[in-house]
Amino acid sequence: VWLDKNGVEIIRYENLGFEGQMLFPGADTLPGGYGSQWPGWELQNGQWVAGDFNFAAVRDGASVRFEINPSVTSEVTYPGGTGECNPNPNPPLAVDDDMRGTPVVSELGFTDIINVLDNDQLNGKTGLSTPGDVTITLVTERNPGVLTLDINTGLVSVAPGTRSGIYTLEYKICTNPNPTNCDTAIVTVLVVTPNIELLKDGEFNDENNDGFGNVGETISYTFTVKNTGDIELTNVTVEDDKVVVQGGPISLGLGESNNTEFTASYALTQEDINNGLVSNIAIAKGEGPGGYPVQDQSEDPTPVNPEVTDPECEGDCTITEIPQNPMIELLKDGAFVDGNNDGFAQAGETGVYTFTVRNTGNVTLINVTIEDDKVAVVGGPIATFAPGAEDNSTFT
Repeated sequence: VWLDKNGVEIIRYENLGFEGQMLFPGADTLPGGYGSQWPGWELQNGQWVAGDFNFAAVRDGASVRFEINPSVTSEVTYPGGTGECNPNPNPPLAVDDDMRGTPVVSELGFTDIINVLDNDQLNGKTGLSTPGDVTITLVTERNPGVLTLDINTGLVSVAPGTRSGIYTLEYKICTNPNPTNCDTAIVTVLVVTPNIELLKDGEFNDENNDGFGNVGETISYTFTVKNTGDIELTNVTVEDDKVVVQGGPISLGLGESNNTEFTASYALTQEDINNGLVSNIAIAKGEGPGGYPVQDQSEDPTPVNPEVTDPECEGDCTITEIPQNPMIELLKDGAFVDGNNDGFAQAGETGVYTFTVRNTGNVTLINVTIEDDKVAVVGGPIATFAPGAEDNSTFT
């Protein structure tokens, strides 16, 4: 006979054997001994609710009277959670983990991106442990080998080299020691490939409109940076090995391009004009998720003359051609030398020639010499002859 704490009979069982086990009134089990009904609990809308029903009185100070011969009374206590009995029927709550707000860089992967148990719940407690509170089981993974779930800790990792995309796995947690109390949740991860592209254009400015390059005239550079990856880039800058680039840093959204932020100007030297070109390399740099570095070396989208190259330039140089105008001018003067001062020329008297050479072009001339069809010119060669230079003493 089951009696409540006031001694009032709850229920009576008759004709029992002299030994064995019995369940508390209101309790039932599944094969294996796991509970399926609990005294004082009722399943309402899919959730177990505690209340004054289903023999709830046996949970609060009940006693059992065994009537044999003579009568014996024995106090009993509703058991707590043990390996043999789980008194709490409420299942755990496995909460989805959407990690798309923490994009994973494809090249790097991510070790321990999330612990699935951190937001899971049981009996009002958030943040569970295994194997203490629950046991974890992997249910499904859409792309095997991409996401790894450690069932001993709840930690999820993303494999390096995973292609861009959204990946999921489903896991299940079941309470200990009752594996019939379970719930499932989904882990979602976003994998991205940050990338950047740089196009650079150099334009010679003929500021005195003579059609040729002059010292101090300039080249204007424009830089087009484009986000060619699948995630926003931040802290985007441009560096150049020859000029100081103005502008930035900026952010670039997915697929976004910018051709106005970064500019630079370069003043020509005589060496540049002598070479007939200016070559330089720019690099665009930016940051993806977690500061992941991306960069791209410049490419010239519109070379003026594809045949103009710089053999000393390694990589994708931007080559800006400088118009050259190599020119030389010769002024020659001949003077009769009246050796006997008679005012007339005689055989054997001489003519003296002077030669004035001028560099009237825009490039430095080398190995300047003078030839004459009647006399042997003495002097020279002039090894280097700068633009605008004049010489009237070397050659006679």
